[in-house]
Amino acid sequence: MTVSKPRLRRAHKKSRLGCSNCKLRRVKCDEAKPGCKRCGWYGVVCSYDQGNGRDLQMSQELELPMAASADAWTVLELDTTCVNWLKWFQWAQTSVTIMNVPQDDILRLARSHPFLMHMILTISSIHHRHLSLSDSEHLRTFEAHHTSQCVKLLSEKIAQPIPHEERDAVWIGATFLGIVVFSSLSATSAEEVWPLKSDSFDLEWVRMTRNKMSLWTLIDPLREDGLFRGMVGEYEEMFELVATDARVPESMARICHLDQSSTTENNPYFTALHTLLPLWDRSFEEQSRASVLVFPSQMTPAFRNLLHEKDPVALLLLALWYDIAGQVIWWSRQRATIELQSICLYIQRYHPDLESLLP
Repeated sequence: MTVSKPRLRRAHKKSRLGCSNCKLRRVKCDEAKPGCKRCGWYGVVCSYDQGNGRDLQMSQELELPMAASADAWTVLELDTTCVNWLKWFQWAQTSVTIMNVPQDDILRLARSHPFLMHMILTISSIHHRHLSLSDSEHLRTFEAHHTSQCVKLLSEKIAQPIPHEERDAVWIGATFLGIVVFSSLSATSAEEVWPLKSDSFDLEWVRMTRNKMSLWTLIDPLREDGLFRGMVGEYEEMFELVATDARVPESMARICHLDQSSTTENNPYFTALHTLLPLWDRSFEEQSRASVLVFPSQMTPAFRNLLHEKDPVALLLLALWYDIAGQVIWWSRQRATIELQSICLYIQRYHPDLESLLP
């Protein structure tokens, strides 16, 4: 199969009723309410305020909410480049496309938590690259620097007991870091990435997801006084037990060796397959962020091991998830596109009996 990289159209007939973002980017708006599909695809908040579109140059004023206990270092002695990326974070509402936590609260915490400020700068740059469909070595160098600083500072933070008032900042930082790891893929050819090419960093995002969840008990993000309390429903959807009474297509049951006695304990494909089943009954537009993230959130150790071993059935299930995730979650798009191509080529070459089941 061929998965082409999406490109913006250069010209089109202007829409008089389209959203402000589509008008600014000079692309056709489908005028869906409350948010158009293109804004959802881009990972930006849709706005239909007539004549009120955000200026692509952004405001020159940057307001960082004050922290409860700001110290002299908290503003990171930000240079012009960093200030501009913070402007982008505010203008594009980057955090809104990732989590339902007030953006002002995230910026307030960043003032007093350097690791979080570094992470915001990195993820702002990544979001901008995604929206502009452009890339540069300069931006990737910038991102690598701030990511390394975040990892160093965050590692030091979690090596000690985490104070109650710092738990939200740590969870936001860990969440952003997981997204950075997933989206950090510079290769543009399927031949350059896993599984066709092996590297010590293969499936690093899988390890990151597992490590992040080890913080869950320590931080308890859904506690009553936490910023993530409003995301209870989303997290419940991601981690609730998957339904096992759904009808499994005969072809998938056969290759996954499923029968009436199969469970997550005795079949390594069981949970992965059942997290995918609900997604196949909906169009891309009907998918939610939480429903798509069920697959990686509930990945079992046995299934992770099969991925590392390049087990063909595990690869097929991952390919089926990539096909959906890349259409729904903006920060997954590059990896999902390139590694999906690589998996398809791998299966076509070495396991052609599974080729007909590829997306």
